[in-house]
Parts: sequence; structure tokens; C-alpha cells
Amino acid sequence: TGGILILTLFYSTRVAGFYEIARIVATPAFMISSVIGTGVLTKVSSRGPDSVAVIEDIQNSLAFSSIVSLPLFFGTLALSREVVVTVYGSEYAAAAPFLVLMTAFYVLWTQVDVLGQAINGLDRPNIAVCILAVASVVAIMVMAVCIQFVGPLAVIVALIAGEVVRYVGSVAYIRQEFP
Repeated sequence: TGGILILTLFYSTRVAGFYEIARIVATPAFMISSVIGTGVLTKVSSRGPDSVAVIEDIQNSLAFSSIVSLPLFFGTLALSREVVVTVYGSEYAAAAPFLVLMTAFYVLWTQVDVLGQAINGLDRPNIAVCILAVASVVAIMVMAVCIQFVGPLAVIVALIAGEVVRYVGSVAYIRQEFP
């Protein structure tokens, strides 16, 4: 991914390895959301102009999309070092902060994925692309600023900033579409 490339270029392969460890350990966080998002796309596209049913489908899906990512996030807040050391060994303990931030990113991503699929279900991929473009620009700007102050964790901080923008943009569009 881009994060690994950036970390390798600006820091080292060791630091990029910490990022990759966090990404692999946090992977289960988004699996449920991916399945739910696909269902939302189908439901929303088949509902047509029935805004009450569409909003209900989106709300129900959002309620369960983070069912794995939230406990994983709170678990890593308390035990991130222990998880990394247990799975990869003590030489990778420095990956613990990466894991906490990566699970925070996936909490946001699980919500944004459902919202994005809802927008695609409304047959508005142009809106989804615009939101993604703005989020990408924000993420790049945040990374450029934070990399000097936060260090290698800036890559994940930038991902989180981008997801916040995607979340806000997606919610704003859905609220505009279904007042």
C-alpha cells in the first residue's frame, strides 16, 4: 500500500514493517462491514424513492458495521503491546502504537464503507469519487504537516483524517438527499 511505500522512503523497512503488522492484526475489523456494505448497496438501489426505507436500511447497517472494529479498537487501547508481542515477538513491540491507530482507522472505515456503498446504491458514484478526492487531498496535506511532528505515525493519522472527511461528506450528502 501507499503507507508502506511512504514509510520505507522516509524512514525504513523496519518502520514499514510495524505498519504492516498493525494492518494485518487489524484486518478482521473490516470484514463484517464489507459484507454489510454490499447488502446496503443492493437494498438502497432497489428501494427507489422510498426515503424512509432507505434511511432505515442505512441506520440499521451502520449500527452493526462496527461490531468487530469497536471491540478490537478498545482491546488494542488496553493491550496493544501484548497483542503484538504475543503474535510477532518482543522485537516488534514498537508496532503497538501503529496497531492502536490502525484499529481507530478501521472503526471509521467500517462506518464510511457503509455510507459509501449507500451513495453508490443511489447511483451516484460521481459523488463518491468527489468525496474520495477531497479526502485524499486532506490526507496528503495532514501527512505532509504531521510527518515532521508525529513521525511515522503520521501516515495513519493522515488516513484517519481522510476517513473523517469521507464520513462527514457522505453523511452530508445522504442527509441532503433524504432530508
